[in-house]
Parts: sequence; structure tokens; C-alpha cells
Amino acid sequence: DDKIDIGGSSTKIYDVNGGNATATNFKLSNSQNGDWVGGSNFTFPKGVPIPLEITFNNVNESEGIALFELYFLNGQHKIIKFKNIKYSN
Repeated sequence: DDKIDIGGSSTKIYDVNGGNATATNFKLSNSQNGDWVGGSNFTFPKGVPIPLEITFNNVNESEGIALFELYFLNGQHKIIKFKNIKYSN
């Protein structure tokens, strides 16, 4: 169990055509905020999935995401990176 914050202007996607977009809104479970979600209001138990929705504006048309960087804070700043995400039909 741990408490974390998810969000910030460092959460970005880079598409396969070289375009990028910054996250503009975060929704975690039923809590929504423009900049951050999580913090002391949430406890994240191990092994229990919690829905996270991130909105990006001005996303270019593309076949997928080359790099997705998710920024979070858990005592220290960290960025989780996901690569080569293809869009499904």
C-alpha cells in the first residue's frame, strides 16, 4: 500500500510521426483534476487495479504512440515510460 500523485505537465505522448502532446486532465477512479490526481486521498493496494484516464489535447493523427511518459510522485519524482503502443481499430 502506498500513496502517490499522478500527473503534471511532464506526462506526455510522442507519436510515431514525431508529434507530441501534453496531458491536460487526469481522472483516477472517481476523482478528476486538471493537473494531478491521487495523493493523501487515495491508497493504492498491491494487486488491485484502479482505473486511470488521461486526456491529451491536440493529438496528431498517427498509427500509434512511440513513447508515453507518465509522471508520478512517491516521495521522489519518477517517470514511467511505455514504448511502441499501436492504436487498435
